[in-house]
Amino acid sequence: MQKTEKTKLVEELKQKLGKSNSIFLADFTGLNVEDITRLRRNLKEKEIDFKIAKNTLTRLAAKESGKESILNYLEGPVGVAYIYGDPTWAAKIFYESYKKIEKPKIKAFLIENQLYTGERLKEWATLPPKEEVLAELVAALNAPMAQLVGILNSVIQNLVLTLEGLVEKRSKEEPVTEAPVEEVQASDIPPTEVLATPPPSAESQIEPEATPEENQAPNPENQNSENQPN
Repeated sequence: MQKTEKTKLVEELKQKLGKSNSIFLADFTGLNVEDITRLRRNLKEKEIDFKIAKNTLTRLAAKESGKESILNYLEGPVGVAYIYGDPTWAAKIFYESYKKIEKPKIKAFLIENQLYTGERLKEWATLPPKEEVLAELVAALNAPMAQLVGILNSVIQNLVLTLEGLVEKRSKEEPVTEAPVEEVQASDIPPTEVLATPPPSAESQIEPEATPEENQAPNPENQNSENQPN
């Protein structure tokens, strides 16, 4: 392997070690191609990378990334699983595989910079996944709130029913009565003043119109003819 290629692989392993929050070191002795393919597929479903590289290259990457605690376990055929999420999934997958075919054997695993030996694998494999723990925690936190809301709704409903009952009871005990109408006596009515009719004014006295006979003036010719002797 050329130096440039080795440098490239070390840099790739270094990035994986720096990015992952947990790593599992598995002794893949006795695993055939089919077993390794199935193991990689199961790990890939949980976004876990399983890579087999030369121990010398992995040691260089571990030293440069501050993971010196795993150096003593990089002996023999070792495959490294790089976990970027919940480490319990890796523990479950390796544990189930070991129960079926007794392979691979976990030499050690590092979780949040805490190193564990392979004998502790079962403890982590039996832990519930992180998503399940968070769901239970949220349910536990929401339960008191739901109970509080139910209690408040019950109190408000009882208060409304009590007020309605009081209003109905009071309306029955105090019926509405009409106010009495006061009778008015005739003697209570003050006498009205009689206003005298004022005499007609001079302007209002209109002379009667003259008759047609009065309007006809005497004709002097007629008077003269009547006075002449025959």
